[in-house]
Amino acid sequence: MAAGRRVSKLATPEVAAVFDPVADTRVDRWRDDCQAIVVIVEPYSLQSCLESMLGRSLSIAPSFVPELDVSREPGRSWVELARWAAEESLNTGSSVWRPMMAAPLQEVLLSKLLLTLEHPHRDELELRQSGARMPAGAAKRVIEAIHASPQESFTLAELSLIARVSVRRMQESFQAHVGVSPMTYLRNVRLARVHEDLQNSDPEEVQVKEVALRWGFSHFGRFAGQYRTRFGVTPSQTLKSPW
Repeated sequence: MAAGRRVSKLATPEVAAVFDPVADTRVDRWRDDCQAIVVIVEPYSLQSCLESMLGRSLSIAPSFVPELDVSREPGRSWVELARWAAEESLNTGSSVWRPMMAAPLQEVLLSKLLLTLEHPHRDELELRQSGARMPAGAAKRVIEAIHASPQESFTLAELSLIARVSVRRMQESFQAHVGVSPMTYLRNVRLARVHEDLQNSDPEEVQVKEVALRWGFSHFGRFAGQYRTRFGVTPSQTLKSPW
């Protein structure tokens, strides 16, 4: 988010608002019949939980899509858990106040939140949480190369050289371990990088085309369709939003 830009967000019974944990937040309007559950998460705790789940450290704090659909899974079950925790916390005799219970409950809330919200590391988290072994050998080398330079115009032949196996074996290994093709994985990583940049850019200084090109998208019509399918909004809507 660009410095000095004001955040404006509408929360409804179907869509929860997700705010920047390190920014000032002010409620401008509140309906008389409105009731809300407000969950405040320390940025350090959230990043520490994410790093623990990923099994590695992060150089920058994660950014999140500013909306959470709570009308269906997985958002609905997370809200139900948060509501239960909030109700229990009102009872001073509840077990949630005991250190032995509080720590695991916090871990569950944070880890489930990280698996519910959209952010650049979610695909990797879901892969780890699926119970499957993380890719080794050929597939692992390809993943590392993609995350290091997703803007590169990789071809299957180039990725197979990185994997040190044939194109066919590289594709089979990647599909078996990751669940998608290497090119689909590359596209998803690029889309996540574009989304993160658009969220943190000033629409008066940056154009969608510029950001798309930066991360390797040259066919803008196809890019816009892929972006909307993944994030539910157009690239321009993300850029123009105060988020």
